[in-house]
Amino acid sequence: MSTALVLRELNVEARGDETRWDDGVESPTYLRLPARGLVDTLSPAIGQLTRLTRLDLSGNFLIHLPEEIGSLKQLRILDVSNNGLLDLPDDIGKLAQLQELDLGDNWLTNDSIPGSMEHLSSLTTLGLDGNRLTRLPGSVARLERLELLGLGRNQLTLLSVTIFQLHRLRDLGLDHNRLRTLPRTMKALTQLQYLDLEGNAFEQVPPVLAHLPKLEELHLDAHLATQLDDSLRARLR
Repeated sequence: MSTALVLRELNVEARGDETRWDDGVESPTYLRLPARGLVDTLSPAIGQLTRLTRLDLSGNFLIHLPEEIGSLKQLRILDVSNNGLLDLPDDIGKLAQLQELDLGDNWLTNDSIPGSMEHLSSLTTLGLDGNRLTRLPGSVARLERLELLGLGRNQLTLLSVTIFQLHRLRDLGLDHNRLRTLPRTMKALTQLQYLDLEGNAFEQVPPVLAHLPKLEELHLDAHLATQLDDSLRARLR
């Protein structure tokens, strides 16, 4: 199927600032379709654009992604934030080259996150802010190359002890959840530099914070900031 026909199946028209082709290649490497009124799901024809390295579907009204998304083997960046996604296809786990995935501001629950996500072995950035997660999904905890993880504005009441597996994390957003404590296993996050804990239910500063050697920037509610001991305060910006 030609690229023109694929775009017609997707019910979009290619405009100069929304598609990018490499010289001499008929299939685009970048498809940008934010806020284009896409509803429900994409046509399976999306799987024909096999040279895509970046796909932006943010700000639409999508509630599902087709399994054919897994055919985009060269995809590096996928943005489906600000939609209405209720689930993710199992074949998303076939995107072995994917480095950045933004799923923020959707309707995803723990049951919506497929186990196949653990196979995203190149993923370094994952945005799950603004969903309906109540715990850290097991498949996410096994993404050992993650450096940035956004879990803010969910419904987390506990942070799983399996967080220790994400030992490359540099940036962790946990703001505006329902957390009262943090697991001791967070001590394994020796590369963590940025941590946002604002808007939770902490009554005291989690003791594990003192064991994060590279922590430079910490966001806490005002009543907790006054409790920081001098040694930790001295390390923060």
